[in-house]
Amino acid sequence: MQVFKHGDPPVWVEIKNRKGITVAVLNDLHIPFHDERALNLACEILRDVQPNLIVLNGDIVDFFAISKFDKDPRRRLELAKEIKQSRETLKKLFEKFTTVWIYIEGNHENRLRKYIWNRATELIGLEELELENLLKLKEHGVLYLRQLDTPQPIDQFATPQVKVGLLYIAHGDTFRLNANSVGVARCLFLRTFKNLLIGHWHRADKWEQMDYEGRLHGCWVVPCLCYQRPNWDTGRIWGQGMALIEVSASGFFRVDVVSFIKENGNLLAFVGGKEYRTRR
Repeated sequence: MQVFKHGDPPVWVEIKNRKGITVAVLNDLHIPFHDERALNLACEILRDVQPNLIVLNGDIVDFFAISKFDKDPRRRLELAKEIKQSRETLKKLFEKFTTVWIYIEGNHENRLRKYIWNRATELIGLEELELENLLKLKEHGVLYLRQLDTPQPIDQFATPQVKVGLLYIAHGDTFRLNANSVGVARCLFLRTFKNLLIGHWHRADKWEQMDYEGRLHGCWVVPCLCYQRPNWDTGRIWGQGMALIEVSASGFFRVDVVSFIKENGNLLAFVGGKEYRTRR
């Protein structure tokens, strides 16, 4: 498997392989609001699947302390604690699975850069405050893809993403769909007309469409691994899960969005006919 980087620092990458590979996608942990049960269930699946590549597809860290939303002012003093917990949680993940890791920046990771731009301009350019250094990603060989703040030509991208075979993987926030969109996958397909897998929406969704020549295209939305009921919207209940992608040497692929199911205090998932279960 070869990883071709575009941009310096890299914004997007292309994955090329001479034989079939398996890719796992984990989305929206929102540490420290991640659900340990859901993350443990994902790890049980990863342990059996042994993917060639794991993509952390954005909003892995929440950065709640520096968000613009109303909160107890004391929460603003917990940024260091949040970063430390994120670093420790990710370290455990990286040590469990010695494979290729790519971390795609999401809108919550981008909170740190925006905070420095708007509130602490004196700190711009300080390498120690770059997220990949705060989380010690380089020490674990993790490739971090970040968003650009300037437009790019048509054959490049300003949004961090991974292209593996005929499928693009991106966080999803920069596609600018309405927050109340119904059928996110279909809306995204009609906007891009490309095979695309995203997260960001905290729910599972897919849209597949056969074209006039019999080629199948589609878009897929991966659910989250954080707590499912936000305090700011009592009626909103998010889905949990992950995605597994099988990619052939010719670039064709199959996406399996694995939804986690709550049943009698357990969390369940089914992959390849096998049941995975974690208890409270």
